[in-house]
Amino acid sequence: MPLQFDPLGFSSWLRHWVSSFLRQGCCFKIHSGFEVRVWSDPWLPHADCFIPKPRCLNTRMLEDTRVNDFFLPGTRVWDEMKVHQTFAEGDADCIMGLYISNDYGPDRLLWTLDPKGTFSTRSAYHLVGASEASSPLLVPPNFRKHICNLHLQDRLKLLIWKVAWDILPCRSNLNRTLDLGVSNASCVFCELEEESLVHLFFYCPQAVLSWRESPWGLQTNRIVDWSIREWVAALLDPTASLSLPADQAELLIRYGAILMDVIWCSRNQVVHNGKRDDVGTVIRRIHRLYVKHSKAWIVAAPVEIIAWQPPRGSGWKINFDVAIRPDCSFSCCGLQKF
Repeated sequence: MPLQFDPLGFSSWLRHWVSSFLRQGCCFKIHSGFEVRVWSDPWLPHADCFIPKPRCLNTRMLEDTRVNDFFLPGTRVWDEMKVHQTFAEGDADCIMGLYISNDYGPDRLLWTLDPKGTFSTRSAYHLVGASEASSPLLVPPNFRKHICNLHLQDRLKLLIWKVAWDILPCRSNLNRTLDLGVSNASCVFCELEEESLVHLFFYCPQAVLSWRESPWGLQTNRIVDWSIREWVAALLDPTASLSLPADQAELLIRYGAILMDVIWCSRNQVVHNGKRDDVGTVIRRIHRLYVKHSKAWIVAAPVEIIAWQPPRGSGWKINFDVAIRPDCSFSCCGLQKF
């Protein structure tokens, strides 16, 4: 069946995002051509998103046009004239060279990253990695390894990853991803700008004050036009972007992760429970958790264990012990000459 994703039909907006991402590896194998829509379903290998382009801008692109509309009547052979009149030159040549299966079964959706056309988690992981490496806006190439090696709870590591990919369900993302048409997408704290992650964690007055009260006194409102990914990259490597010593990187990302976690939880309390904390309470909570997390990762100095050594020269060693019971007592003495 054709790829159809109804955003409102998904129980999770993140599931919708994953589904749209997986489109990059899906392509139909044409059998009957009856079920695949030409301009919206992926079916042409080597084409951008597996969807062909029209020959010219004024080409009539009917939404319900099917692949079998380009077969010669009563056959499953391409109508060469119609194909070249409709599609761009390169795509038309690809279509004419496209093998049509002799099987009269339904069109099959295949996973192009596997030789057998079967989806696997491993191949999807490689697709994510390739997309990550080719994105010019993403944080450094060793981002995942860097995150995994941080001295943070796994929950906070996952939060940093979600923030870097801009996939937390703030109002801006919900409107853009699910097209819910929410009339009020402004920030729940200041109501001055749209509630995006970069605004919520770095440019909202509450976030600005929280960063200003950090051990580094960062004034995030003076750095304008940074995306959320640029901010995450700066927190992971603050030497060049924020002019901080390299030995402060671990502490900075720890503070940043806790700040984002506290602000996000506070935001959810406002949205779902109607409870609003003042800025001072939020800042104190951030500082308290930062100190608590920092102490948890302090490596205790090893305790030196002093082993007994026999005395030098000749001498005697006496070991003595006593055991006392309610109705009796015992004593013992051991003597050894050196």
